[in-house]
Amino acid sequence: RCTNSAHKFAGLSGYFLLISSRTSSYSYSGKQLMKAKKSALFLEMISFLTLGIAGATRMALYRPIAENDILGISRIVKSNKIYMHKVGLAIVFYTGLLCIIYPLVSHNDLSPIECAALIAIVGIGVFAQYFFGISNQTLLSADQSGYINSFIQCVALITHTVIAVILINLGCSIFVVK
Repeated sequence: RCTNSAHKFAGLSGYFLLISSRTSSYSYSGKQLMKAKKSALFLEMISFLTLGIAGATRMALYRPIAENDILGISRIVKSNKIYMHKVGLAIVFYTGLLCIIYPLVSHNDLSPIECAALIAIVGIGVFAQYFFGISNQTLLSADQSGYINSFIQCVALITHTVIAVILINLGCSIFVVK
């Protein structure tokens, strides 16, 4: 499957980015990059708010999809979108809170403003995933069309890696790269 290949590629691309960042003329190191990413990992904790709703939604979609019940599918997907929009709004609040508190208590090489900016940058991506993408991914998965999502993720990962390597070699800051 492409997803497993994507994870292997992500590991290789991370190694490649680390090597590229060491050979780049810019002054941040792979260690600083990892510390910066660590400061944004708190955003992954927000996934507890989903409470398995995506899995339950996928299970609820199986029957309407099998029966070609468009109205039933629409109701379930709409309910899932409403809930995921609430999670998205919670992510905005949580990201704002992290931007204020985490830089004050963390001990890394980044200034508090840089740390808060990086958290905000990652928070925007997490927000977009929950606000715009999860419901559609759940529908594709329930319809046994998950390969579409996997293909898009593979292309996005490869594109992101190529662009990141180019930006690092051009000497761009971590914020531009991220």
